[in-house]
Order: sequence, then C-alpha cells, then structure tokens
Amino acid sequence: MARFTRFVIAAAVSMAFAAPSWAQSLDEAQSLYDAGDYDAAFNSYSALVAEGDPEAMYVIGQMYESGQGTPQNFSSAMRWYRRAAKQDHAQAYFDIGRMFENSIGVPRDFGAAFDAYSAAADLGHAEAELKQAEFFARGRGTGPDVARAAQLLGAAADAGNEDAFEALVDLWDTGEVPTGVLNDDIIARMESVLAARAALDSLVEYGDETGDESETAAYLRQQISTAMQDLDGMLRETSGELSYGLDVSENAEGQITAALRSVSAFGPDGSWDVGDIVMQLAPVDDDSYAVVVTLPERTTFYDSSGNETGGTSIGSQSFSGVFMPAITTWTTGSGIYADLAMWIEAPGEVSFRLETDSVVLDIQLDETQENKWSGPGSFVMTGMESSLDGQRVLGLESITGAFDCRAIDLGFFNQMNLVMQDIQRKMLEEPEPSEALMAEMQEVGATLVALARERAPLLEGVLMSFEVTDLFGRAPSTGETFSFDSLSMAFGLDDLDKELGGMLFTYAHSGMVVPVPGPNADLVPHAVELHLELGNLPASDAATMTLEMLEGAIADSEAFESQAEMALGFMALGLQQRMVQTGSSFDIKTFIYESPALSATMTGRLVASADSSLMTVGTARLEVVGLEALAKRMDAMAQQGDPDAMDTALGLAMIQAMGARIEQAGEVRHVYDLELTPDGRTLLNGNDMSAMIGGMMAP
Repeated sequence: MARFTRFVIAAAVSMAFAAPSWAQSLDEAQSLYDAGDYDAAFNSYSALVAEGDPEAMYVIGQMYESGQGTPQNFSSAMRWYRRAAKQDHAQAYFDIGRMFENSIGVPRDFGAAFDAYSAAADLGHAEAELKQAEFFARGRGTGPDVARAAQLLGAAADAGNEDAFEALVDLWDTGEVPTGVLNDDIIARMESVLAARAALDSLVEYGDETGDESETAAYLRQQISTAMQDLDGMLRETSGELSYGLDVSENAEGQITAALRSVSAFGPDGSWDVGDIVMQLAPVDDDSYAVVVTLPERTTFYDSSGNETGGTSIGSQSFSGVFMPAITTWTTGSGIYADLAMWIEAPGEVSFRLETDSVVLDIQLDETQENKWSGPGSFVMTGMESSLDGQRVLGLESITGAFDCRAIDLGFFNQMNLVMQDIQRKMLEEPEPSEALMAEMQEVGATLVALARERAPLLEGVLMSFEVTDLFGRAPSTGETFSFDSLSMAFGLDDLDKELGGMLFTYAHSGMVVPVPGPNADLVPHAVELHLELGNLPASDAATMTLEMLEGAIADSEAFESQAEMALGFMALGLQQRMVQTGSSFDIKTFIYESPALSATMTGRLVASADSSLMTVGTARLEVVGLEALAKRMDAMAQQGDPDAMDTALGLAMIQAMGARIEQAGEVRHVYDLELTPDGRTLLNGNDMSAMIGGMMAP
C-alpha cells in the first residue's frame, strides 16, 4: 500500500510540473492559421478540442463565424464560444456578448449581451469593461445606472485605460453622473479635457447627438452591416477579407450620417485601399429623407510587397435624392459622375486601363396611389475606353438603360425582400432547417401570399429598354475585332391590373461587323429590326394561378417538389385554355434582316383559337431577296469541294423550292405565305403542308 501511495504522489507531482500535452500542438495549429492554411488549421484545432483546450474551442468558434476552413455557421460559432467561456475564456465571453448585441446569428438580446460582457469584464477583459459600463449608462440589458457606469469607467481609467477615460469624459459631460462617485483627481482631468473641447467648439459647431438610434439609423446600420458582411464572405471564399469601420450618428434635428470608414479589401495578391463612403440624410417629412452620397475621389491598389500598382479616380461627382426607408427605395435621385478611371500597371504584368467620360443617373417616382409608385428612371454612360498593354480592346460612345413603371407596389416588394433576407439569415444559421424553422417559413410565406392577394395588382405595367451606340471590341488573344453602330432591346408589360394584358419585345442592331470565317460570312446580318407584340393575354388569370401554385408549395413543400413538373404543366395548360378563350394574339409587327448576301422582311398575326386543332389561326408572310444568287454561289463552291458550302447549298435549295419566285424590275424575291386555317391545316403558298410538318414533328 505504501508503494502504491508513493507512486500516486510521484505521478501527481509529474503531471503538475509537466507542460500541457497540447501546448506544442496549439503552436502548430496557430502557425497553420497564420500561414493562411485554414483547412489544416481547422483540423488541427479540432483535434485539440478533445483534450479540453479552451483556446482551441475559442478559435474553432472564430473559424465557424468567419467561414475559415469550414462553412460559415453562426450557430456553431456560438456553441464553441460558450464551451470556451465555461472554462473562463474572457474573449469567448466577449464575443458571445458581441453576437447578442449585434444580432449575429441570434436574435438581438441586450440582456444576454450584458451578462456575457459582465462575465468577460470580471475576468479582466478591458474592452468588455467598457461595454459593461456602456450598458449600465444606457440601460441596455439592465436597469439604467449611470453611477455604476461611472464607477466602472473610473476604475478602468485609474488603471491606465485611455479608452475608458474618453468614455468617462463623454458620460461626465452629460451631467448625469451623481456627485461623490468619482475622485477629485479624475474629475480635474476630465474638466481639463472638456475645457479644451469647449475651445474647439468656438471654432466648429457640432450637432448634439441624440441618445438611442432612431429606427432609420438602426435600419441603415443593419442594412449596411449585412451588405458588408456578405461582401466579406465573398472575399473570404478567395482567401481575402474586408476591413472597414461603420459609423452611424444622428443629431437632435434627426440628421443622420452613415459612413463606411477606411474601407480596405485584402487578398493573396495585394490590397485595395478604398477609403470612406459617406451618406448624409436630412429628414424631409416623417417618411422620407433628402440624401447626399459621396464616394472616394481616389482609391489605390497595392501589390503584396506594398507597391502602388493601380487604383481608381473620379474627377467630379454629385448624387442626391429622396430616400424612403419604409419601402427601401430612392423615389427621386440625380447623379453625375465625370472623368472616371481605373488602372493596373504592375511591373511584369499586363497593364490595364478603363476610362469613362461620364455616368448620369436619374430616378423620378411619384406615389400615384397608396403604396403604388409610377415614373421613369435612367442610366447613361458615355465615352468608355479600355486598353490592355496600350492596345484598345473596348470602346463605346454610350450605353443607355431606362425603365418606366406604372403603379408598382414598392411596399409589398420591400416587405418580401426583408422576409427573404431574414429567411436567408436563418438558413445560414441552420444549414439543415429544423421543423420549427420550416413551420415559420411556411407561416411567413402564407402571409406574403395573402398580402399579395390583398394588394393585387402589384404592378400595372413596365417598360425597360437598353441601347448601345458605336460599340467596338478587340479580342486580345487573336486581335479579331467586332463593332456595332447601334444595338437596342426593349421589353414591356402592360395592363397587368386588368383581366387582359399585353407584352412587347423589340430588338434592333445596325452596322454590325463580326469576324465569321467561311462561306456563311455573307449571311451575318449587318442590320436587324424586330418588333413582336402579344395581346389579350389573361393577365389576372396568370397572377391568380401563380399565387395558387405558391400556396400549394408553401402548404406542402415536399409534395410540391415531387410534383413540380406536373404542377407547372397543369398551370401551362390552364393558361393555354384561357388564351384560347380570350383570343390571345401574337403579332409580328416588324422583322427586317439585312446581310451582304440576303435581305428579308416578315409580318404576320396569329391568334389563339378553339376552332383549330392547332389551337391557332392566322397568317404570316416572309419575303427574301438574294436567295437565288446565293444558292448558285454556294453550289459552285460545293462543286469545288468546299464541304461547308455543300451543306449550305443543300439547305438553300430546299428553302428556294418551297417559295414562290417573283421577278420584278430585275430583282428576284422568294415569297412564303403561311396560313394556319380554322380546320387545322398548314398552308404554304396555298399548298397543304400538314402531312410534311406532322411527319417532321413526329417522335
């Protein structure tokens, strides 16, 4: 027995004086992390967790929160922070408080944040001491206690914490700190600082800051934070990261300044120093703010050695407008940016330069009905040039984008956007959604559908257009060029608030030159014009069917997923039947095709009809000029052994044979008159092609 006792004592002494078994492994894991090998670091820290190391638990939490070495998961980050905190890890307690305070992966809970900050402060965490005092002063998560806040800050300041002293000065300046709480020495120091500030105040006027943030300020903070976190997540996917400070302040008049300070992006090959982005808001009324946005006049790229290798610049800028937080929309906005440039000139690398003369933005929306907004918006960019190693690779005179909407329900779409943001956040927290989350998603989905029914129609009409003029491009690898004199597209929906609506699509280009080798080069159209219109579309039925399908998907998502194809098929069939009943039409208003070898025009009108087995009746006419001459040229090239020309010649011969040849004033046209008859026949130039078409379409 005595021998066994001596053995136990010796073992205990040995264990007491031996270094922890994980110490060396912890250093190795940290080295992997510092080297950017996050996958290996995560595996190494995970192995250490089993040995009970709180530092490893904390770092695992950090890596889950930032998505380093593992998919980002805020719930897992919180779980590991809590495990580390149970072993008195001060920073883990602090990060728990931070997540609860800022609603990172958890609902905002000032009480839980206060408890976590207090626990970290009790363990000597300096920043947590400041947070604990702040919460006492503002009554967050605990009853307001300015005296206690001052005591905590005073003790930290006496211990040499300058941040605590600055916070104490601000608190003292409110006049709310009771007498007898602080000693005379620290009061004298604070009064000296305040006297210096007063001297500055005589030169510069500062707005008085309000206490708690308004809903608008809090909303801006949340939206900007979310956007920047998303951007940071994207950078981390490529081993980069984003650095910035967010400053949202509000004065007694309700004027808000939201600023992203010292924005920088870091990556394996260097960094991008962006600078400050500032948004200033002044209340116009209870629902809207006049806003001015200022972007950095200059940004700088640095390579991995710290050498300046590129950047961006703005010669002049202005952007202002009216913003409505309740619907997350600029109802008016006007911006002009001139002399924009971006360049990269790294030694030994390809040099790049992009310059733009101006960018002009304009939005003008009016509330024509309650929560329904109408009006135009536009975007115009002019004079863009781009080069690689001094060689021009892209140029254009202008790009114009425009929209004109009628009675769009911005309130509904804003609410839908907020709901989707919330769902996305919760899905990130729960990669495998729980039954409770699925039930919540079903509930909010049903609420949105009910709201859509209540506020329908959500949009009465919209027209969107896009136009490019004088576009030039060169492929850097081959030197081949392409160009357009102009290119335009437009898409529009109309009368969506009525039983029957319409749709239009237009496309046009002119002066197109593209490198197409071989015998088909002459078929490339240098000009095209197309204008299609669909009329008498069952707009209200389409909206109703869409909502009914969404309701089915929400009520039983698994059943809907398994039968989605069938559900879409039934919906398409139902719409087809309604189109027949309403006589929906398809009009080819204009089709013009011009190439060096051929020119063609086409017009026509087709109408949905129950009288025909094809469900459609109508006529269309296509006229082609140059087909005969092209066919002869392709045939001659084919006889000389050109295989591509042979295939083209066979196709042209078939098309030529099916058309009616008309020669007039020395010009040969081939005409194709197509008719879909009420008795279900397909006629081409009076010839019944039904059997041929049926055979071609048979499986």
